[in-house]
Amino acid sequence: MPDSSHQASYVIEKFFEKTPIEEFMDTEFTFDEGEKVPSSIFFGPKCLSSKLYQLSPTEELTLAKMLVRVGPFMVKYLSNVANKFSEENYGSVDRVYVVCKDDKIISESVQLWMIQNYSIKEVIEIEGADHMPMFSAPQDLSDALTHIARIHA
Repeated sequence: MPDSSHQASYVIEKFFEKTPIEEFMDTEFTFDEGEKVPSSIFFGPKCLSSKLYQLSPTEELTLAKMLVRVGPFMVKYLSNVANKFSEENYGSVDRVYVVCKDDKIISESVQLWMIQNYSIKEVIEIEGADHMPMFSAPQDLSDALTHIARIHA
């Protein structure tokens, strides 16, 4: 969750400072010359099954393995965006953070850091949710989104 007082790339950069690259197991990264944060990521099957979809139905994991593609981080682009997330616009929107309690790719400590980094109106925790709560805890996610729409819309 970005904030309005840092560059848009700040959260991604801090995430990689707090998360050792070994945590990503068989994931492949591309780094631009001299950069500490990857420019792209390709999740490996071990990482998908034990860090992102470990509580999701096996059908969803199988589909994820078939559809996985290289994804950009766009850190350079985000670091050059001048005040993209302004307090007048981005800051005027209520933020609710949904903590996926069993997310093993974005640890709970990193999620809590993001919550503390910027003003949050509400924090909702979903027990038994991996990184893909729409698969691992779909009813709980639906209930959370319905609650958010009722209270904060």
